[in-house]
Amino acid sequence: MTNLKSIASDVIPAILLGFLTAILYLVAAYQFFCAALVCIIAWNVVVKTLELNDFRHRIKYSSLRGPRYIAALVATRLGLRDAIVDWSVLYSIGYAIVAGFTWNDADPNSLLVLWGISVMIGALMLAVLGLKVPHWLGLYPKSGLHLIDDTSNLAKQAVQDLVGSIPRDGEGEGCPEGSITDFRYQVRIAMGKHFAKFCFFLLPFYVGLKVWWFFVSVLIGYVFGYTYLYVVYKSRKRFRKHRGKVALLASAYMSIVSALMLMEGMSIANESWNLHFARRENGLMFVSFFGWFGICLLLQAANYYLNYTFKDRLPRPSAIERFSIAEINHSASLFDDTGRGGITTETNDLLEALAEGDEENEEGDGDGLGEPLMVSGRRTRFQKGYRDDANVSFFYRTGYFDPSSVSTTKELLERVVRGSVVETSSSKETYDLAVAQDGEPAKSYSSIWRALPFKPLCDIFVLGYRETFPCCYKNADFQKRSCCDKFVFMISRTVGILLNMLALYVALVACLATLQITNTKAKLPFVHEKLYKHMDSGPVCAFENKGGDIKTFSSEEDAHQAHYQIAHCGACGNCSNWIDLELQWSTRNSLAQQSQKCGIKTLGRGIHALQECLESPMIGGTHGFTTECAKCWAEDIFCTKSFCIFIYLQTRMTNQVGNFKVGPDSITSATCEEANCEAGNPGHFVPCVGANRRRMNITSDIARPGAQQCQIVDVHSWNEFFPPQI
Repeated sequence: MTNLKSIASDVIPAILLGFLTAILYLVAAYQFFCAALVCIIAWNVVVKTLELNDFRHRIKYSSLRGPRYIAALVATRLGLRDAIVDWSVLYSIGYAIVAGFTWNDADPNSLLVLWGISVMIGALMLAVLGLKVPHWLGLYPKSGLHLIDDTSNLAKQAVQDLVGSIPRDGEGEGCPEGSITDFRYQVRIAMGKHFAKFCFFLLPFYVGLKVWWFFVSVLIGYVFGYTYLYVVYKSRKRFRKHRGKVALLASAYMSIVSALMLMEGMSIANESWNLHFARRENGLMFVSFFGWFGICLLLQAANYYLNYTFKDRLPRPSAIERFSIAEINHSASLFDDTGRGGITTETNDLLEALAEGDEENEEGDGDGLGEPLMVSGRRTRFQKGYRDDANVSFFYRTGYFDPSSVSTTKELLERVVRGSVVETSSSKETYDLAVAQDGEPAKSYSSIWRALPFKPLCDIFVLGYRETFPCCYKNADFQKRSCCDKFVFMISRTVGILLNMLALYVALVACLATLQITNTKAKLPFVHEKLYKHMDSGPVCAFENKGGDIKTFSSEEDAHQAHYQIAHCGACGNCSNWIDLELQWSTRNSLAQQSQKCGIKTLGRGIHALQECLESPMIGGTHGFTTECAKCWAEDIFCTKSFCIFIYLQTRMTNQVGNFKVGPDSITSATCEEANCEAGNPGHFVPCVGANRRRMNITSDIARPGAQQCQIVDVHSWNEFFPPQI
């Protein structure tokens, strides 16, 4: 039975890794889920544990005693809860805004592109998790590559402010103790920094995401994060002597899964973007998989080099220094290898070897090992000989789920206090200390404002601004860095800012483009009624002979009775002349693109500059449109800019600029132009020009249904009628 339990313990991590792979395959294979949201939620689950343990660790090794010590531990949990509530609200608001605009009419091409990018971002986040495995398994003393910071570095100052300071030798003035309420708020800010990194970044991936799939993606992210944590936890406990091999295998495995996800994302991108360099999909898959896997291996090698090569060059620290280094490194550990309020296994070993005169420490003076240790005897006393495997659960270590969450206040504090401290006041007194609020009206309003998520959001923004531009605030730590470190820091921050701005831009364009798509769909029935329903039975524009008179007749029969040939359906207009008719034929496969280029070229220069471009040979042939015809086209392009600009910007992002397909199920820039600028709501392009390619029954670069082509034109071959000039 013991052997079976041992085997089961060995295979549990492997089974859970397989479970993680199944989750990722499910997320990547189906467009319903948001792979980026899943992996980012999983990342936040992990870094939340790191941040919580950083605060908890520093509290344990501070000089706090009695009720304030316990209240500080409770405040970390309450601060974590506050941050989760804050950012759950803010993430939900962001989702509600973007998904509310794009719920029904989001562009299918943009959804496909965002799906592919989402899968590739999921691959990137998974690669980062794989890169962190050796550090989080305890193999590396610190993380060598800081692709994404896993702690906020606010815990040290927050605990120092809480503890305060006393003057040395009675000289000078010390700092007073900070309030538990302020400390709880600092925990809230530190936790919120991790969520804030992705608040804007996730906005584009909410486009068209149904509410149930949003919550399912969040749930899958939490399951993924918990499972990942549990795999690390079991591996740390079970394979302590073989952590190097386990870390190597786990990192390689996650790199392979990451490469598979990237390959899937590239396949989706190849389909949605119509990439010209990837005509052979198998070749693209091969290059993307092995290329990304090679990059992951190079990053792992760089991480190893940074942790071991430089470490070997440093002199061996003394025993006291080893103690201090162990505690500092442990502050960023994924799992706090302590008992409830105790000290780490590594530190305890050092204490047993070093602590001569431990009896003095047991009296609580904390001076036997020197001032830098700051370890009070009340915690050392109960943890003498303590080992990591004894009575410390996974849920306690991660800080996600604690019996306190379903217990009474008294039970909460008894569980926190148990095994940690002897001297304490009543549970209610300690809890009240942790959640104390000032009853004065002015401060009550302040506490209400602080309870809302907007003040933390503002404070995190200011904090992020100062961290992004430390040179402006003469940050001492920044000034100590080398020029190379400063350059890398500024590049990384610049890239982060640009990515968030790009995400905000994509989300804004998608929302506004969807509004224009909805407006276009609403107007299409009117356009069909006005332009196409009676196209073949209404007025016609006819000519007597080639190069001769052109005029309007009330019907096809009237034109034929006058011995005229029909040039196009509808009344004649400003483009119903021989120069413009020939131009319509000769530029049938390029006119839409060329007129679009004129619109881009003259952007911001006014309608007259646009008209001059349309009259130039740039449109095609030896000349452009005639003056009156060019004026109609210029007004139409300006109308299109007003009503379809965001649809156009969206096509730029999805590589669909050249797609001018028209139809109720394909809302392109051409469809939008037709709905808003051709039939009088508000533009009048078709009555103004008279002649256009669909009315002349010319098949053009704008793909149209057959019902939108005039069927009564008497010129059966425009190629023979307007032979190409040699």
